[in-house]
Amino acid sequence: MPLSAAQTFVYIDDFAERVQMRLDEPNVWKEVCEVQYSDIKNLHFPYVADITLQSNTRSSPYTFQALTETDETLEIAQVAIAPWFVSAADKAQKSYADYMDLADHMTSQIDENIETFVWKQYSAWDVFDGADIGGAAGSITLSITNVGAVIRNLRKLILTAKGGTLLNKNGGFIVWKPADFAVVEAFYQANGFVSADDVLQNGVKIGFTRGGFTHYVSNFLAGGRGAAGVKKVLKVGILKSTYGDLLVDAQDPGSLRGTGFRLAADYGVKTFNFAKSLLFDMALV
Repeated sequence: MPLSAAQTFVYIDDFAERVQMRLDEPNVWKEVCEVQYSDIKNLHFPYVADITLQSNTRSSPYTFQALTETDETLEIAQVAIAPWFVSAADKAQKSYADYMDLADHMTSQIDENIETFVWKQYSAWDVFDGADIGGAAGSITLSITNVGAVIRNLRKLILTAKGGTLLNKNGGFIVWKPADFAVVEAFYQANGFVSADDVLQNGVKIGFTRGGFTHYVSNFLAGGRGAAGVKKVLKVGILKSTYGDLLVDAQDPGSLRGTGFRLAADYGVKTFNFAKSLLFDMALV
C-alpha cells in the first residue's frame, strides 16, 4: 500500500530506527576488532615498554629505570557514504516494507565498506603460508588433511610471540573465504565424536568456536587471503556522532523531483606495532 502524506513523518522515524537497529547488530569485524566509538579524530593508545629485571642480593642497591611509554594513534579519517535517490513517482508506489528493505540495504553497504577496509590491513600482519605448516613456502591449498595443522601452527606462533595471555583472555579468530569455510566444516564433520555428530546434523553457524579459534566467513577478504589472530588487538575507531548519520531530504534535492536518502559513517582502522605478530595474513589458494 502506497504511503500517504500523513504517513511521511512516521516512516522517516521508523526508517531511522531501522537503520540504528541494524547498525547495532553484531558482525564479523565488530567481533574480531576492538571498536571504540568516539568524537575525537585521533585516538591515543599509549603503552609502557617492559623493564629489564635485575638480579640482586640482600642489602645491595638497585638501579631505577626510566619509564618508556609509546603512544600509538588511530586516525578516524575514512568516510563511507550510501546515497540513494527515490523519485516522487517511485516513492508513491513503494510500501512501508520497501523502505525498511532500503534501510537494511544501505546499512549493509556501510558495514561491508568498513569490513572490506579492515581486511585490507593484511599487509601489516605476519604472513602465514605453507612453510608454517611444514610444507613449501607459498599459498596453502586448504584440505581436510591440513586444517588441523593450520590451527595448531597459528596457535604455536601466537604463543611464541608471547600472546598466550591475550589469546586466553580474548580468544582467537580465523576468517575464511566461503570455499575454505566449507572445507573447515567438512573437517569437523569428519573428526571428533560429539562434535562431528553435531556438525553432521546441524551444520555450523558462521561464528563457531573449535580448537580455541572462532571461525568466521567473509566475502570481503582480499583475493587469495584469509585472516587470523587474537581478537581485539586490531583497532577500529568509529566517529560516534556520524555512525549511521542519516539525512532524508524530501525537498527535491539537486532539483530532482523526489526524496534523497543519505547514510554515512566515519571510521579508521589501525594495526599497532605490538599487535603485528599476533595477526596473520593467511596465504590461501
